[in-house]
Amino acid sequence: MLDLSRLNTPQRQAVVHPEGPQLVLAAAGSGKTRVIAHRVAWLIEQGVAPAAILAVTFTNKAAKEMKGRVRDLAGSPGSKVHVATFHGFGFWFLREEHRGAALPKWFSVCDAGDQVTLLKRCLRDVQADSRRFDVRHLLAIISRTSLVPDVEAGAEADAPPAVQPRTRGAGEASARSPTTTRPSTGGGVPRCTTSFGSKRTSPERRSSG
Repeated sequence: MLDLSRLNTPQRQAVVHPEGPQLVLAAAGSGKTRVIAHRVAWLIEQGVAPAAILAVTFTNKAAKEMKGRVRDLAGSPGSKVHVATFHGFGFWFLREEHRGAALPKWFSVCDAGDQVTLLKRCLRDVQADSRRFDVRHLLAIISRTSLVPDVEAGAEADAPPAVQPRTRGAGEASARSPTTTRPSTGGGVPRCTTSFGSKRTSPERRSSG
């Protein structure tokens, strides 16, 4: 039997809330993690399958702490609850449903440094000098382009801004020879596919905190 005696009245109300949505507003240090862990344990006690429960948080540290608290309260069934960061859960979900997302099962997520390295490699592949371009500006344009649907030929209003090569040694872009890049993959999402030798199996590695 789950012991709720150490919770105050509002905390107990949140833990034993009946079926349906619930919003709990609480300040820092008010026992949010304790309430969520007890809520999960209470749901398991009520007969909810542990594998049907998802608990998400912002940081790896908080997720690890929550996993431990749930196991302490619910015992071995608590280890079957999916506790992760938002980024970690998203990564796990895409792995599980990779076919629906048209991704290989062992795809990798590039962090900011990986993206810069990959884009420089792509520039070398097309024999462009990466030193003549602001690579991070190019990445920003690619990110914006990925959210814009393809336009019909001649509809230039929605085209991304021109990418201008910069003079070597200068911090500002040169006004000469502007080059506009608009990759198209049929769905408006530019793709650059590469193959990685190792499988990354920790979905929470990319999350902040």
